[in-house]
Amino acid sequence: MKNVNNDGAKTSRKGFYIAIIFGLIAVIITTVIAISRTTEPMKQSPNLNANVSDGSAVKTNDQKQNVKKEDSNASKKPASAVEDKENEKSKKKEKSANNKVTKCKFFMPVKGEIIQEFSKGELVKSETMGDWRTHDGVDIAAKQSTPVKVAADGTVCDITNDNMWGTCIVVDHGSGMKSYYYGLNEKIQVKLDQQLKSGDVIGSVGTSNQLENALPEHLHFGMKKDDVWVNPMDYLK
Repeated sequence: MKNVNNDGAKTSRKGFYIAIIFGLIAVIITTVIAISRTTEPMKQSPNLNANVSDGSAVKTNDQKQNVKKEDSNASKKPASAVEDKENEKSKKKEKSANNKVTKCKFFMPVKGEIIQEFSKGELVKSETMGDWRTHDGVDIAAKQSTPVKVAADGTVCDITNDNMWGTCIVVDHGSGMKSYYYGLNEKIQVKLDQQLKSGDVIGSVGTSNQLENALPEHLHFGMKKDDVWVNPMDYLK
């Protein structure tokens, strides 16, 4: 009878241990399933988790934007380089044009004595009008019909018949330099926008200058630099 009881006790103990083992296995399986279900949403939305955890996704987007900005700047660099080259070329052209003006030689439009000088902005007595006014040029003595030559290379930019100054021609020599020929004969030999070479005849001395007809026959000759009257004798050779 004792052997029978011992065998039954052993059997019951084995069953108890087996039940505990199966219970532990069930708990482990349940835990694994729960963990796997919890990690699946994290795998499906890594960007959201990254934003919540450390903001690495935001940094990645910022880096992409920076890369785009760098690419756009890189694309702009060639254009700016081209603009710089164009600006350098234009500056060189301006410098060369200015050098041409400074080196350009102006010659007397007619040969003769200076009977009235440039007044340098000061008032002088006008023998014809009897008042005081500036004399913005030089009066070169020359007989009527004496050929008048252009003082330097240039382009005819204005031809007028003024009631007081008479027949007038203006020649543009570039870079702000212009020459003025007043009191010409009405029969001029040039037209507007005509290109001229130094020494080309543009007309002849006339008697149309009513502002200075008290003086001997002459050509009133003036020059401007950047629209300011200058002394022609500073430029004439």
